[in-house]
Amino acid sequence: MEFPGFGRLTVKGLVNEVGTTPQTFYRRYASVALLALEVLLKRFGRVEDIDTGGLESDLLELQRNDVAMMTTTLIQKNLPGLFEGIRTDGVVRDIYRQKMISPRRKNVERVLDRAVGRGEVAALTVDAEYICDLLFGPLLDEYCYRPNSP
Repeated sequence: MEFPGFGRLTVKGLVNEVGTTPQTFYRRYASVALLALEVLLKRFGRVEDIDTGGLESDLLELQRNDVAMMTTTLIQKNLPGLFEGIRTDGVVRDIYRQKMISPRRKNVERVLDRAVGRGEVAALTVDAEYICDLLFGPLLDEYCYRPNSP
């Protein structure tokens, strides 16, 4: 089944494609945004703990994993539309933060803590969330918002 992207998904189109009814859809999902988020979480929600033995290589591996995710057609076609659901629907926003953003931020925090433990850097006063956002923010711009992205 090939979907044209989140922006063009409708409940009617989905239920026709999979051979079910709107009632069945709404028993499980309150919105198309929740369905799209569930699909993305199943595919990309699990965050691998990175420990290569060095801060630079750990951060590089985190970045490579996120680039691999952001270059998939599934993300490129659906994440920009999903952001509208995140902006307008508190339930979608909370699930996205809890299951997609928070685990990635905790992973960066673990990487930084291990670097401190290895003596690579002094005890950090930099916010791990800020570092995570610095790593991920440019990927959003490059792979989701530019019309000629790969």
